[in-house]
Amino acid sequence: MPLQKLTPQRLQKLYSDKLKEDYSSVTVIAIHNLLHKALDYAVRWELVAQNVCNKVSPPRRVRPEMKALTPDQVQRLLDAARGHPQEALFILALSTGMRRDELTGLKW
Repeated sequence: MPLQKLTPQRLQKLYSDKLKEDYSSVTVIAIHNLLHKALDYAVRWELVAQNVCNKVSPPRRVRPEMKALTPDQVQRLLDAARGHPQEALFILALSTGMRRDELTGLKW
């Protein structure tokens, strides 16, 4: 399909189809961003008159619900981590709820 035939409706259908195919919203947003950038170049090079991505909204990012570990899962994790070089890090993560970036940014 030539670039000139690309319409906002076709893009919106592409996004909808990808979501129906179980692509994550983050992946569809990445597709939108890539197309947007490519079409910006096409406009700059006068291959198309306008960037149709400007007329289409990508899906909103859906964040999966966070689930806390059960006490049994915590105990199994601690048992598995026993003797591991990072055992203290696992214990700290479980007892404080710190995020990965916060934990890895610590200086011992």
